Amino acid sequence: MTRLNIHLAVDEQTVEFCRRVNANTRGIAKSAIVFSEKSPMIPHITLVMGDFVPSQTFEALTRATEMLAQKVRPLTLKLGQPYIDPLTGRFVLCNIEEHLALTELRKMMRETLLGMYLTTPYANPREPHLTLAHIYTRQEKVQSYLQTINELPEVICSQIEISHVGPKGACVGYLFAFDLAHQGEGRIPLRRRQLSVGGNPGFVAMPG
Repeated sequence: MTRLNIHLAVDEQTVEFCRRVNANTRGIAKSAIVFSEKSPMIPHITLVMGDFVPSQTFEALTRATEMLAQKVRPLTLKLGQPYIDPLTGRFVLCNIEEHLALTELRKMMRETLLGMYLTTPYANPREPHLTLAHIYTRQEKVQSYLQTINELPEVICSQIEISHVGPKGACVGYLFAFDLAHQGEGRIPLRRRQLSVGGNPGFVAMPG
């Protein structure tokens, strides 16, 4: 079974924020999710996640995803204060403030892709968020650190990516990337670990 995550890629400023919080968290407690220059795991904002329907083709999935991407302009999103998910006590999260275009995009993704291209065990998806770490111990010390974070970047999203799903729901590299519609000349190039459908990684810079 191939589990895929279709998500908004985040800009380099946000990637660096995620890496910094992740590294500081790992300085306090072990994390199953690691963001670093050497790690294939990438920060992201999930739109839809599920198991690929075997009767479909990747070509059909990518075509449908690209068509949806072209209906949405690049998004600028605001983050809430990082916190530890109270349901599990393990995920370190940063919620995305409510944004109408993001809500509509997530709805379109679920209505178009689920059932036809992906099946999902998640009846009720989480609210939009960034996952920053996944810890097992020292929650109180991690929470104390998270409360000291007072500079949160604006998140600029100009692409949708499709990735394999790794440990704890992490995205491992990307298989395909699609620009959102009507991008200006100032889009920041993204650097990602790209995979073949078979899972062979290689670093490539996305074209500007």
